[in-house]
Amino acid sequence: MIKLKQLLSRNREQTLFECRHCGTNMETNTKSCPECDSDDITRYEL
Repeated sequence: MIKLKQLLSRNREQTLFECRHCGTNMETNTKSCPECDSDDITRYEL
């Protein structure tokens, strides 16, 4: 899981991908969640 401190310490815009089923965070876009295999992935621009 990505730590909030890591996200806040970056100066550039970042994209975060999160599984809507189980909440797993991913740094890259994937077709399915590596934890629960759900294909319901959302994208956040931070």
